[in-house]
Amino acid sequence: MSEQKTPKPKIEDIAVGHFKNEKEKSENILDFIKFLRDNKLSPRPEPSGRYKVHYKNKYICYINFFVRWANDASPAWSVDFNREFVHNYDKYITDDELKKFIVSIITPPGCEGGERHNCGGRYHKFSLFGENYDRLCTCWPFQVKNPACDTMEIMKKLILESKLVIEKMTNKT
Repeated sequence: MSEQKTPKPKIEDIAVGHFKNEKEKSENILDFIKFLRDNKLSPRPEPSGRYKVHYKNKYICYINFFVRWANDASPAWSVDFNREFVHNYDKYITDDELKKFIVSIITPPGCEGGERHNCGGRYHKFSLFGENYDRLCTCWPFQVKNPACDTMEIMKKLILESKLVIEKMTNKT
């Protein structure tokens, strides 16, 4: 007799359950998930509980659901952009609004390896759009936590631009 696999939870179900008492956050993430699916970017569950967003076998970002730190037990979510992939933004992104947004989501120095991080407070140097960063968190250097409605549109624009960057990266000769 073959063993049945447990079905993987749909991200929409996780989002609704996670934010059952926070309608605005629930609506924001459901809108974001719909946007991803409409653009042929389906979040896939990972063993860690995160959802990975791929395009052409390259991952753009993770979607995380978590409860904030011990002093704030409210549910939260984040979009964590692939740090290795972001290095290519320097080469391909020319839109000033997107550049400003990317710089604004850089995790500041001082993460100190919190409970959601595995960096142990380690940092690396990084250069982006002509600026040098000496102490960039090695965990999730590009992260949007609990994106509000006004942040969602620019974040969606960055996701679409990321698809174009992947196209350019994969079509290099």
